[in-house]
Amino acid sequence: HGATIIGCPDPVAGVLRVGFLLPDGRASGSSIRGFTFDGVGISNSNLTPLAAGILARSVDHVTVVGNTFLGGIQAVTNTDGSHWRVLLNSVRDLTALTCDGQCAGGDGIVFQQRLDLTERPRGNIAAFNSVQGQIPDGLSEFSVVGVFLLGQRGSIVLGNHLAIPHNPAAD
Repeated sequence: HGATIIGCPDPVAGVLRVGFLLPDGRASGSSIRGFTFDGVGISNSNLTPLAAGILARSVDHVTVVGNTFLGGIQAVTNTDGSHWRVLLNSVRDLTALTCDGQCAGGDGIVFQQRLDLTERPRGNIAAFNSVQGQIPDGLSEFSVVGVFLLGQRGSIVLGNHLAIPHNPAAD
């Protein structure tokens, strides 16, 4: 409890660092609790900090509870997984990479159907999380969001505190 994750020296996602990569169904049943993910300072001009805290593909029954995500462009990303419990986490200073560089991120918690289009992911829960972030100057292609759902069945978003104010300097 209390370890700080800064990411591998060799990036996993192209040129971006990931804290925990859950690459496939063999990671199903994982539990990630009590970590601090340090992505403070990431930007198009500084890709050294952690970009994504948790990145998963086709992994089911994952519990993500009581973690702190500092900076970064995506805290928790679940692609094509079902029955996730993302509870009581704190995401602070969430940002995005503008499209004059990598063009990525801007999502606190993501439950998405993307790779496997045969069946919608189901039963995912994002509850009692706090997501705070900002829209970087020059970002006009997409927005920054607290919780993003795409192609879900029976997912629940409940009691989250989302604070992403408008940036008057953004396009």
